[in-house]
Amino acid sequence: MGSVMSNTYQNQQRCLDKVSELKTKTQELYPDLDMPYVPVSFNLRGQTAGMVRYRKGEIKDLRLNLDILNNPNHTDDFIAQTVPHEWAHVIQRVKYGHRDGYGRRIKPHGSEWKRIMRDLGVEVKRC
Repeated sequence: MGSVMSNTYQNQQRCLDKVSELKTKTQELYPDLDMPYVPVSFNLRGQTAGMVRYRKGEIKDLRLNLDILNNPNHTDDFIAQTVPHEWAHVIQRVKYGHRDGYGRRIKPHGSEWKRIMRDLGVEVKRC
């Protein structure tokens, strides 16, 4: 039981370290972007690996699925791909809002998100 808890903690810490790394890279890539504090939680359930939650148009938190993270077949890919995928959504919302200059909703995995993923050096794919 202790090793399961230890692995869980280590995996959560690896995710938080990845978010910290992504925050630093975001500041380097977009120095004029005023990034908010975004809490990270590990309380997402079901088949979804990660998501960014919004409340009244503002970023509430970044949620990650601990069960998927702790699956040894997915842990490394989760940290390398899922965490940056969700962080790119955070950047997208801060940088572009949720509507373009014509009032159209910005697509979650549209050109803006893809550009951010490339800027972060992450493969552009949906999980």
